[in-house]
Amino acid sequence: MGIGGLAAATPAAPCAVVETSAAAQDVARRKAEHNERQAMERRFQALEDESASLETRRVEVQAALAGDHGGDWQKLHGLEEEEKTLGETLTAKLAEWEELGARLGL
Repeated sequence: MGIGGLAAATPAAPCAVVETSAAAQDVARRKAEHNERQAMERRFQALEDESASLETRRVEVQAALAGDHGGDWQKLHGLEEEEKTLGETLTAKLAEWEELGARLGL
């Protein structure tokens, strides 16, 4: 008997709390991994779409460069700059797309 005639309470089993906590942490970890994978898959698809748009625009600019610019050197220079920027942006997007694909196992 404990103080004042009351029975002493038995403490909760600490290993049950540890197991529950470990299980909860495992569930939280798996959920975080799932959410991260979904975000990577969305980014992968967005990069694919952006790359396709950039490539389409790049082809249009290259066609304009190959066409008759009528002596408009400013227009020609602007198209060259745009083509260069598109190429650089496309290269960066494709590099990120490839890296994400490898991380996703695609």
